[in-house]
Amino acid sequence: MRTRRGRGAARKESPGRFFPAPAAAPGVAIAVIAAFGACRDVTVVLPDSDSALALPVDLADVRTEKYGVWPFGVHGGGHPEGHGGFDFEIDRDAVVRAAARGVVDRIEENRSFPRQFDLVLRHDSPAVRTSYGHLRDVPEAVRAGAKVERGAPLGKPAWREEEGFAMIHFAVTDPRSAAPFGEVCPLDYFHPREKAALESFWRSVPAERKSPDEPLLCNERVIAAPPDEPIVGTWFARRPREGLPRVLALLPFPAGPGARRYAATRFDGRAEGGAWRREGSDLVLEPEGSEGKERRWRVRLDEGILLLLLGSADASASYDRSYRSVVGGGG
Repeated sequence: MRTRRGRGAARKESPGRFFPAPAAAPGVAIAVIAAFGACRDVTVVLPDSDSALALPVDLADVRTEKYGVWPFGVHGGGHPEGHGGFDFEIDRDAVVRAAARGVVDRIEENRSFPRQFDLVLRHDSPAVRTSYGHLRDVPEAVRAGAKVERGAPLGKPAWREEEGFAMIHFAVTDPRSAAPFGEVCPLDYFHPREKAALESFWRSVPAERKSPDEPLLCNERVIAAPPDEPIVGTWFARRPREGLPRVLALLPFPAGPGARRYAATRFDGRAEGGAWRREGSDLVLEPEGSEGKERRWRVRLDEGILLLLLGSADASASYDRSYRSVVGGGG
């Protein structure tokens, strides 16, 4: 969960990672979108309503004052790694429900947001796990090991006091997927009727509530570097250093003449966005709201490792493209 959405800076907090155990998928299968937004790498089982997911919220409860639905794969709003699920902005008294029959795999208090709970359900049909982040008022019967039916109440959305809205994070983890952490776009795991309803709702969300660069419900989470700029993509610090970003997404989207957009998680865990450009061997970042102030590093790409150099080893860091458990889903 993140505190602000859009192209600017936002505070980013990651409540934790959930890793699935392999499971077999029964039933008749059809191939659909599943892995990195538009990428296809798994087969999803959707023969009938019992082997497809229901929406975890009633679309009548979804609001659009802030964003309505924060889509999969978007790199803004505090997710330089690419958002690992859907966030639903909903009425504060709306009920969040189980997307399918399953077993409570775990429930734990969010490490970054006290009195908010993150819940994971394990399902046999479809053979996935679903995660529900930022819940409150979780029923006492919903505890680790408990069985729940499709549509069972799991709680209500957390209220974001500073921002003035309520939301939940919903994610689907498929153990058959090669996607980072197995997190896949939830859209094609929904029953076709509910998928169509969500797509219709998304078309009704005002354009200004969506990222102009990543406007789909399922966007590419992993961005491939174009031939003309091999440093494009998301980079993770191999050993975080104070003053340098933990996660740095150098995006291909334009941010003005000669510049492209970037998103980052700073050393202190806060999120940042702005414009980046190359000047010779230098990488130049201009954060939004910095009034023209820039940060500049010498940059070198060496056998898949990105090096940011400030003139001394203590002010340098190496980055690779490997997703790490400190970032990603759950928000």
